Amino acid sequence: MMWALFRNKLDMSSLNLSPLDASDSSGERLHGLWEEEVAKSGLEEASVVRVILRFQRTRLILSIIAGILAMLAAFFGPAIVVYEILNYAEEPEKSTVAYGVGLSIALFVSEFSKAFMISLLMALNLRTAVRLKGAYSSMAFQKVISLRLHTGISMGEVNTELNTYNSYLIHGACISLGKHSHLFCTHVCHLLLKSI
Repeated sequence: MMWALFRNKLDMSSLNLSPLDASDSSGERLHGLWEEEVAKSGLEEASVVRVILRFQRTRLILSIIAGILAMLAAFFGPAIVVYEILNYAEEPEKSTVAYGVGLSIALFVSEFSKAFMISLLMALNLRTAVRLKGAYSSMAFQKVISLRLHTGISMGEVNTELNTYNSYLIHGACISLGKHSHLFCTHVCHLLLKSI
């Protein structure tokens, strides 16, 4: 895709977008999950946290696995391989050259794995954030449009509030692992869904 962009031959056919990233299908899925939650536990007891965790369950599991593998690779390289390389450099006559080459390859593999897993983690989180933002936007705007009375709030104010909380949602979903911003995002969604 980058090469097509460089050659000025980028068009819509070169963008491989998943139909699952569309806001209408994601919004319908999130709305269905919300309706299930409301039917199961009632409007007052319904948990947006559970709904959002169910919405992004597979991607969240994959992000956790990628994060664990990245941390293992980050630990394995400096803690074990570098220590062995230093021991080998101190007394090279005790080991063979193949052992030193193996240590070098192990260091490369651990550092490459760490970088790859962190990149995969960021890509998964960003894609999840896009889906969550699309679903939330679709669901929230449909709910606003379906309201008959606005109780003194203009449509511009409602749109401003939704867009503000929407930006919080995508930033929180992008960095949800390792931080408590994911819970903040679900709390914001919960407040919005119950107040609108």
